[in-house]
Amino acid sequence: MTISHQLVTAPGGSNDYIDTPKTERGKRVLPLTDDVADHLKALQVLVMKRRIQPVVEGYSGFFFVTKNGKRPTNGSDWSSIFKNLEHKFRKQNPDYEIPHITPHVCRHTYCTNMARAGVQPKVLQYLMGHADIETTLRIYTHVHDEQEVREAVEKATEKAN
Repeated sequence: MTISHQLVTAPGGSNDYIDTPKTERGKRVLPLTDDVADHLKALQVLVMKRRIQPVVEGYSGFFFVTKNGKRPTNGSDWSSIFKNLEHKFRKQNPDYEIPHITPHVCRHTYCTNMARAGVQPKVLQYLMGHADIETTLRIYTHVHDEQEVREAVEKATEKAN
């Protein structure tokens, strides 16, 4: 999957426009598993069958659109969706504590999970589209507890032996 542009919402939410990623490192090609590629191709077929095709600066074929189908969903829409899901979950599970979740938290979770899976830091920096490795390691990759650190050291020791 090629990342070369992004949908941006103008300040105040007045309208959406297409822009390049914030940095040159944001432009990248992400590898997909065959399973994910197949699902995205199937989704693309469904998208192209829509009666209404929102167009933003000549771009169309957006996977996710608003309920009326007139525009692609933007960051504000996704924040509302996450907030509603969080509210429904808490209402149905009042005794279960969950953290506040936003779409951006998903980037942190992805980065952390990839690091835990052993993805090399420079590869992870590329996948995240960060210009600076410090951003990837200090801000997006989270180590949660002593047990996690202990398991990582044990795993590295096993590989070395």
